[in-house]
Amino acid sequence: MATNRLVSWLMRPQIWAGLSMIGFTAIFVTPYCGYLFECGCTWPWSGLDADCNIHQADAEHRCPWCASLVAGGVSMLVLFGATFMAAATRSRGAQSSFIAGYAKGLGRGFVAFLIAGFITAWGAALYTGYPMFIISALV
Repeated sequence: MATNRLVSWLMRPQIWAGLSMIGFTAIFVTPYCGYLFECGCTWPWSGLDADCNIHQADAEHRCPWCASLVAGGVSMLVLFGATFMAAATRSRGAQSSFIAGYAKGLGRGFVAFLIAGFITAWGAALYTGYPMFIISALV
């Protein structure tokens, strides 16, 4: 009985979309960090945080996600959680196919990644007093 429920749960396309978005977030969070904070973080295969300003002894300000356990930890919990939950939530209406449900889940997860990442990064910048957030470059 429990095995049938587990199999049924695993056959939901949204679960697979949520798990895929966890992988996506793990890869894309560091370059997104570099973009939002202009800190030097980049792709995992290009050095990850090797050029981040947290490694510079003379840096006046350090990347909030990398330097602060509170700001970085809370941001990552919210970012990964929001991305998974958005992707794994069932769509309303009839589901036409596994692929359609999976694609909808990925779309919701991607939007959640961008929005949750931006909001948590902004909060982390405010919390740590980091001046080089992407909004400061736009204003």
